[in-house]
Amino acid sequence: KLYIINNRANTFTIDIFKIHLLAIKNLPTFSTNDATNLLHMLNTYQQLQKILNKINLKIININYIDNLWDIKLNNDMKIYLGINNFKHKIQKFILIYTYLIKNHKTNIYLDYIKGMAIS
Repeated sequence: KLYIINNRANTFTIDIFKIHLLAIKNLPTFSTNDATNLLHMLNTYQQLQKILNKINLKIININYIDNLWDIKLNNDMKIYLGINNFKHKIQKFILIYTYLIKNHKTNIYLDYIKGMAIS
């Protein structure tokens, strides 16, 4: 299911055909297989977005399934994260962001203890 969540963690379901309206309004979409994750998703989104603001990136879609994050950014990059040390891993992403842009890399897998995979 796709949900709309406001800053008070109130949730609303949305018709899948109306997703394009969200993109027009620059609202991120949240997807999960368990609606009880939505408050956790909102909190994590806010923390990650605060970090990504430093390099002018916006989260446009965030999926959370089975303790794995799948995040799409407004520049079409996708970041894949586990639940451990996600803030530290996003900081590492910011450090190599210029390299990624220069080399047209779009998929960044940060779910490793001491590294990352880039494709």
